[in-house]
Amino acid sequence: MWPGASGAVTTVGYVGTNLAAPSNFSTEYPFLNVLKNGIQWITNQQFDLADTGEEQYLQLDSNGYPTTMAGAGGHTFTANQFCVTLYAGLSNYPSGQYIILYDGAGSFNYGLDASVVSRSAGRDVINVATPSGGFFVAIASTDPSSTGNYIRNIRVVQAAYETILDQGSIFHPILLGAIQPFTCIRFMDWMQTNFSDQSAWTNRPVVTQVFYGASPGSGGANTVYANGELPIGVPVEIMVALANQLGIMPWFCMPHLATDNYVSSFAALVWSLLSSSLNVYVEYSNETWNGSFGGAHGQFTYMSSQELVVFGSNDPTISGRSFFGLRTAQVQNLWKTTAVAAGVSAARLVRVLGSQAASTQQTTTALNAQLWTTAQGGISPPVKNFVDVVAGAPYFGFEGAPTAWGTLYQTDPVTALNYIFAAMYPNSGTIGGQSVSAAGYIGEVTTWMSQQITTALTYGLGVVCYEGCQGFTAIGNATQTEYYIAANGDTRMGTAVVYALQQWRAVAGGQSQLPVYNVYNDCGTWGDSGMWGLCESFYTIGSNNITNSPKYLDTIKLIKGS
Repeated sequence: MWPGASGAVTTVGYVGTNLAAPSNFSTEYPFLNVLKNGIQWITNQQFDLADTGEEQYLQLDSNGYPTTMAGAGGHTFTANQFCVTLYAGLSNYPSGQYIILYDGAGSFNYGLDASVVSRSAGRDVINVATPSGGFFVAIASTDPSSTGNYIRNIRVVQAAYETILDQGSIFHPILLGAIQPFTCIRFMDWMQTNFSDQSAWTNRPVVTQVFYGASPGSGGANTVYANGELPIGVPVEIMVALANQLGIMPWFCMPHLATDNYVSSFAALVWSLLSSSLNVYVEYSNETWNGSFGGAHGQFTYMSSQELVVFGSNDPTISGRSFFGLRTAQVQNLWKTTAVAAGVSAARLVRVLGSQAASTQQTTTALNAQLWTTAQGGISPPVKNFVDVVAGAPYFGFEGAPTAWGTLYQTDPVTALNYIFAAMYPNSGTIGGQSVSAAGYIGEVTTWMSQQITTALTYGLGVVCYEGCQGFTAIGNATQTEYYIAANGDTRMGTAVVYALQQWRAVAGGQSQLPVYNVYNDCGTWGDSGMWGLCESFYTIGSNNITNSPKYLDTIKLIKGS
């Protein structure tokens, strides 16, 4: 039994969270240096911000800073500045003064919400009086004397935090306070795991690179400059630093293309930096069973194609799952071997095999890996010998509420919201004249996870939740989206989230492994593609922010036992 599995507890130590991907429109505010949230340089003109499409001629150093205003190959730019917009499209970000610090010689333009207060060598001051859509920071000149002293090491920080940034602090106090209560932080989106093109360790993100952000799910599709792409994602040193500062267990997702050297080097660095009091969860990629992650860079596509390379055929039960099982075993073996070499107790490593909550067949097919019959990469089957837990994602409401309720919401919002919350729990199977799951949205997915536990036990394994929470989406349907947003901001959604977490604890509490449940995710703007964030913003402006979102507040109350 994990500690606290039975009896009264004052702290619910099984609730973790996924972190939102850093981007220039993120409302998570993870870094003191706001520039780290940037995605890419845009070539444009000071008074015409339309992209001139000349990024491929930008000449950058190894950290992504432009070394010259001249274009590669003799190209003459139409653009007169290299620009990044921060807090793009947002009105709920901190107002006041921001300090721009930099090394080198040159000058900047600023605009949109920002106005210039003062300029001096290596330090400009801008002011944001009324946030309404973000502000841009643009290099207008760099290395004007052609001595190689180009602008670099740019830092954009709120004036109030300039001192602690200079002292070496990395993370915004808003982020630290918001996620401190959780027991685990899953870095899947910080690592840009979906569609990732990271394979060689030499091409990994590094601490000194200009941007850590990317468009969510962009993987290998970021901007190509004159000297290639910049690595995408947050460096491992930064992720470990966050885990150490908060004393929270990290969960890393190894890129599907990662070489053995990448995996071993990543693991060695984690073991050398991570506090000895913390365990670490390791997963190979993310949702390799999910066809949404297909295409040239997708992990779903890679599983089947690589299975053909390795075995000469595809798994007859579910294509790609034999290779996934094999590669999961190889990745986990590399992590364990590296731990032993570093003198680290292997008990600190929790080896995860990701699966689909609704399908125990996905689980068994990967664990059986029937095409893997002989030694591969120095290890032999079965997969279960290299795994501690199976992980699923019990998203309740994933199937969506009846669209008739969304239409009803336009004229009778009270009744429409009553319907969706009645459908969360056991019911007659008919609500408001519509057929729904009699088990309730939450009961349905809890049953799935109970079945996963039963299945995993036959292999001697535990079960955890890599993601989970409400899963309502209505892509392209404005009426249904409005309905879902209202439901997510309702106090009853906070109650439903807590109930879902409690139901998971009830079915999973008897395992030998801590039954971690990582909500997805901590923070993010709600829209038709999902209301994934427990709140919409960690800054205290607007509706559904960290101070007034029932999903976030009630989850934290549960964790703290209050």
